[in-house]
Amino acid sequence: MDKKSPLYQFLGQLSEEVHRFTITFHQKTKNRKDYTSVLDNIPGLGPTRKKKLLASFKSIDDIKNASTEDLRSIGLPDKVIKSIKEGIS
Repeated sequence: MDKKSPLYQFLGQLSEEVHRFTITFHQKTKNRKDYTSVLDNIPGLGPTRKKKLLASFKSIDDIKNASTEDLRSIGLPDKVIKSIKEGIS
């Protein structure tokens, strides 16, 4: 096929567009997954409480192993503590 023909150029542009689309889609999906956490699905645990938890505990395992008193000491109500324990297990 002649590289100067309109069909060849069209197929080249089509290939570039498909490539651009797939890369953009991959980046969007990857970014969404990177910012989700098991803490996002716990009722009563909004962004402020989530920040408090992550500032006080280094990992999800630390939060999971924390006592009720430890969680109470950062200002979480008992209902939210119960939701955390159930949601992380």
